[in-house]
Order: sequence, then C-alpha cells, then structure tokens
Amino acid sequence: MGLIALLIFSHPNYVGYAGSPVSSGSCASSCHGNGTFTVNVSGFPTEYQPGESYQITISPSYGSIKNFNACILDLNNQPQGTLQGAFNTTTYSHPGEGTGVHGTSYDQSSYTFTWIAPPQQVGEVRLYIAAHQGNKHGPNRNLTLTSNPMSISESDNVRSSLNNSLRITPVLSSGTIRIEIPKIKGYGRFTIYSSQGVLIKDWRFKDTPEAGLIINWTPDRSLPSGVYWILLQTRNHKEVQKFIRIPQN
Repeated sequence: MGLIALLIFSHPNYVGYAGSPVSSGSCASSCHGNGTFTVNVSGFPTEYQPGESYQITISPSYGSIKNFNACILDLNNQPQGTLQGAFNTTTYSHPGEGTGVHGTSYDQSSYTFTWIAPPQQVGEVRLYIAAHQGNKHGPNRNLTLTSNPMSISESDNVRSSLNNSLRITPVLSSGTIRIEIPKIKGYGRFTIYSSQGVLIKDWRFKDTPEAGLIINWTPDRSLPSGVYWILLQTRNHKEVQKFIRIPQN
C-alpha cells in the first residue's frame, strides 16, 4: 500500500496546478504540504520583446524541487506566447492553463524552459509558478511574476554615440530598403516590427566592419503598407527609427 501511495504522489502527468485563476489548484504535487520555501526565477523579463525567446530557470534557495507547474497568461487569463520544454522540463495541456510546463525528473536543483513572447498588442502577461519540495508533507511556493511589452516609439531614441546613425530609405511595395549600420564592437541585434509590435525581420551580428554594415532588405510583397519600426540593440545602446512602407503607383 505504501508503494502504491508513493507512485500516485509521484505521477509524472499531474498537471494544471500552476496557481493561476484558471488552474485546478496551486500545488505542484498531488498533495498540499506544510510551510513555504524560496524559489528563485531567472530569465523572465520585466519587459518582453515580441517574438523574442527567453530561457527561464527556476531553482530553490536550498535542497531541490520535487516538481512544479507553470503557465503564462494575459489579464484575461488566456495563454500567451509559446512554452517549450528544455532542461528537466516538458510541456503539458490543461483546459484552463492552456500549454503549461513542468518537470520531467523529480528532486532537481534547477529546471529550465523556453518562452517565446507574444505580439506587443497582447499587453501585460503573468508567469504563474507553483512548486513543491520534499515529501507530500513538504513545503510549497506559489509565485506570480509580471511582464509588459517593450515600448517601441519615437520617444525610445537613446541619446548615445549611435543615435541618428541608422540610415534608411522608404520602401515601395516592390522595392528594397537600404539600412546602414555603423561600426559596432561586440554582439548586436537588428529587428523590424510593425506598428502593432509584430516581429517582421530579425538579424544578429558581431563586430561590424570598420566602414559599418549595409543590409539591403526586400520585403515580401504581402507586407502591408504602413508604419514600421527599426530597432538596433547592442550591449550598451538602443536606437529606434521609423520608416513607412509606401504603396507603389
């Protein structure tokens, strides 16, 4: 009987208990324990970049975590973004939480999973985590962390050595945009977003040439006319500029 009880307690498919308003409960195991413990969370941004991939790791302040459930919902309790299993984790499906994530192995010192952020118009999202430690009478921890979309607007221009260094041209419906990036030492990222915050194009680079980097980009013909944002990011700088896709006569 003791062995049967242990197997029920340790069932790997016990899901839907991340502690959100639409979860089945708020305990990561099949039995509520006593007391609390500290869970450390790294990698979940306070401001998310639409379409960006984030590696989120949870770990206890001491010992190990028996298991956990986690989900990410918007303010209407709808699942947002894409969750993927990574180190010691896998995804599950639940009627309320949508796609959630939990551990594939018990009593681990850390668990890591991936979240691909949703479009900007989704707005605020919340990460719900419920973790359990020790045996069935062990402590629990429930966490709720909040993230908002990164603001992309003309006011985001940063007064730095890179400011106003991006040179761009308008884009006709069947034309090419020429983007000139200055000399940059180290890693950088160059992205294009629609005015609704949808990621259109993403480039990564390292150590641009002395004369800078030139990108000639021809948008897909299906890309609508309208306002788009170019975002240049390096370790120490951020620069945003706007361009308009013009319909061809």
